[in-house]
Amino acid sequence: VRLTLQPIVENVFIHGYRGKKPRYIGISARAESSCFVIVIRDEGNGMPSEKLTRIRRALQSAVYPGGDPHEEETQGEATSGIGIMNVHERLALTFGSGYGLQLIHSAPDEGTIFEIRLPYTADEEASACTN
Repeated sequence: VRLTLQPIVENVFIHGYRGKKPRYIGISARAESSCFVIVIRDEGNGMPSEKLTRIRRALQSAVYPGGDPHEEETQGEATSGIGIMNVHERLALTFGSGYGLQLIHSAPDEGTIFEIRLPYTADEEASACTN
């Protein structure tokens, strides 16, 4: 699915490293028994537990985490959540409700970890290798 990593990486620079020099962003992947997982990790500002909970709930319920997107908010917060919700919704619509974006961890001054979960089976790997 196009434009899956870009909005997440962009969020790292806009929100995760706001006011500080970027130090680390890692992108790794692993195959599990039923899905392929892409991990995006940063060592940025992180987020407080209230915001973490709000975004996790939004990803589970597919409801915009910032409340009403038309309400006036502080600069930078007005777009908070739109990019990640867009990525999550596109993945879930394409592959099913068991797939998409998950917010694994975030804490102030510790950074944030997102996972993108995509369908995967060993049969697909074998057929991809023979084509």
